[in-house]
Amino acid sequence: MSNMRPFIIALAFGLIAVALVYFYIKKVEGNQTTQQIPMVKVVRATANIPPRTNITEQMLEEIEVPEEMVTADTVTELEEILGQVSVTAIYQNQILMNPMFKAETELQDPSRMLDEGDRAITVGVSEVSGLGGNLMPGDNVDVLCTILASEEVGVASTFTVLRDIQVMAVGQDIGFTGDETEPSAGVSKSVTLEVNPSDAEILALASEVGSIRLALRNPNDQFSPSTGGTALTEFTKYTPTRKDLADMAQQQRQLELDAQQAELERLRVLAEIRGTTTVSDTQPESDWTGYGELPELGPPPVTVELILGGQSQIVTLEQ
Repeated sequence: MSNMRPFIIALAFGLIAVALVYFYIKKVEGNQTTQQIPMVKVVRATANIPPRTNITEQMLEEIEVPEEMVTADTVTELEEILGQVSVTAIYQNQILMNPMFKAETELQDPSRMLDEGDRAITVGVSEVSGLGGNLMPGDNVDVLCTILASEEVGVASTFTVLRDIQVMAVGQDIGFTGDETEPSAGVSKSVTLEVNPSDAEILALASEVGSIRLALRNPNDQFSPSTGGTALTEFTKYTPTRKDLADMAQQQRQLELDAQQAELERLRVLAEIRGTTTVSDTQPESDWTGYGELPELGPPPVTVELILGGQSQIVTLEQ
């Protein structure tokens, strides 16, 4: 029995050691549970996203990362940036930050100001044709084209080629000052207009074959009358000078003399046909019996219309 005592004592210490190890492991596991690292949901890119790209749900995914990795600018919800536009290059698996995106209305980007299907086209203007600096982005205008005399249009003419067209930009000004709240205006050498593709062709051709002028419209004006253009002859009228009047009188006298000569020639022909003596220029009128009544050789007065200062008056010129 005495020989078993050391063995029993060793077994007892062994059991005590196993129990101590067991309780130690349980304690460590309990401490690890209470000290677990907190995680936070964030958004990252699933593919490379170029700048100026509209963000869609297919480009993003939500993952969890340790809370200590998250800052105030970290995107934590998909809805925060859906529909916005990237302003910098974004790479696959990159955690997204709010400064990487802007709303379309904040970009001041003319291409994103266009309605779908429309085009932006720029025309050159002067201080006069561009309304002397009174034109602002957002205004509506009519576009007039003046074409000088040519075989295609005849006399110089002006046509309204486009109506109720919106101004997108005046020069490089798209309508915002530094605080992005108030429109700014200025004299510029170019104006950018928003048009449909067909009107873009009309405007391009008009600016090449004639000179462009813009007519400002009231923003509430919905009336766009159709006009056929205005030719130079519609508001101008020829006013003869004194020399013109003298030339006209001379032409009239010449016509009368030509008529008298033609009548004399007719009488000569009649005389030959009747077998009588040929009528000569020197034969007295008293010898022309039977040839019909001869016209009076003296030139008659000439009546012309004289227009001075917009007033019309009939004038008789003695010859």
